[in-house]
Amino acid sequence: MMALPRIGALGLLLLILAGCGPATTGPVRPGDETMGADRQALALLEQLPGRYSETRLAGVERNLLSLSVRPEPSVDQLQPRLRITQRQTGQPDRDFLLTFLVDQPSSALGEIAAEFAPVGADGQVRARCPMRFAARREGLSGQTDPANCNFGGTALLKEIAFDGATLVIADRVMSWPEAEPVADDQVHEFRPVRRYSGWAGVRDGDDWRVATAIELESDLEPLEPVDAGGMGLDFEVRLGHYRSAPGSDPILRMEVTDAESGRLVGYAWADPEATSLGFANHQIQIGLTARP
Repeated sequence: MMALPRIGALGLLLLILAGCGPATTGPVRPGDETMGADRQALALLEQLPGRYSETRLAGVERNLLSLSVRPEPSVDQLQPRLRITQRQTGQPDRDFLLTFLVDQPSSALGEIAAEFAPVGADGQVRARCPMRFAARREGLSGQTDPANCNFGGTALLKEIAFDGATLVIADRVMSWPEAEPVADDQVHEFRPVRRYSGWAGVRDGDDWRVATAIELESDLEPLEPVDAGGMGLDFEVRLGHYRSAPGSDPILRMEVTDAESGRLVGYAWADPEATSLGFANHQIQIGLTARP
């Protein structure tokens, strides 16, 4: 994959993956980096379907992105196809098809041909862009060729990488054939949405009001726990993934805010794969456990 000039989006993409540990497709022996790409790619593809929420960079505020990745019917099992739906607050959903052409010969060892296809609001494919993917120790990564991915005077360089835990998508839109960027490069990191359940309580005088069965997901959607009498506990809880700086280790952060004012009450954090997470101060207590 070629490096992107100007802000080096691919460099950031690879830096993110490098900080997430090795791919989860099993040990790779010396020389395997350019062999068995089909097997490694298919193993990673089996892990891709699901819901993803964007990992936030601390101090950077923008409308949250989320992804839904689900298998699409395919006439050939050697051409697995995925539908990627991108959602962003205040924007219409955007759909893309990503097809892996495992049965087609590649021009280089370890490469897999693919096709990226944006889908319009009418459900019709707008264009078809060839892609090249490679399965390596750090995961699966691929890119389009701008010369073959044109949309009426503009071209797209799209890069996608997945290591079994983190999905990174980088976009550069350029004028064509000048190949000059026409917008800021976009790099988005996503992690699978995980579900948690547990309890929460708030001090009420000398007693506690308790919500004994709460459920929330790591998608930064707020939840106000409700006690047995149907009354809210007057605070909201959010779970999401953050990085303190580019390249730093991701964390799972629990954020507690006042339900009426939105004022931050406090937060707790844990490893992204943590099976339990809690928060406690003199007024509020929360205990959560990851669900399968």
